[in-house]
Amino acid sequence: MDIKMKIYRLMEERNWTSYILAEKANLPQSTLATLFSSKYQPSLQTLEKICAALGISLSDLFADETIEDEGKVLAARIDSLPEKRRNLAKAIVEEFESK
Repeated sequence: MDIKMKIYRLMEERNWTSYILAEKANLPQSTLATLFSSKYQPSLQTLEKICAALGISLSDLFADETIEDEGKVLAARIDSLPEKRRNLAKAIVEEFESK
């Protein structure tokens, strides 16, 4: 998966728009708009800011995906849900585990 797609996927997992990521990364919105709409390759400094905003390291950004990573992503997505939905998701998982 290329870096832009990985950043975009991480944003989707958090239900973030490019505006939210720009705000959290302290980057101009135009930087992210350019990143996603062109062949522009972000600088290391830009990637570091994006990673910090997403709560990941640069090595996490460049790492290959594994099943374990998918489990962590799913857990993070469940934890980011509102409490009622988070409890429902956890109950569903527990139900599948008990069968």
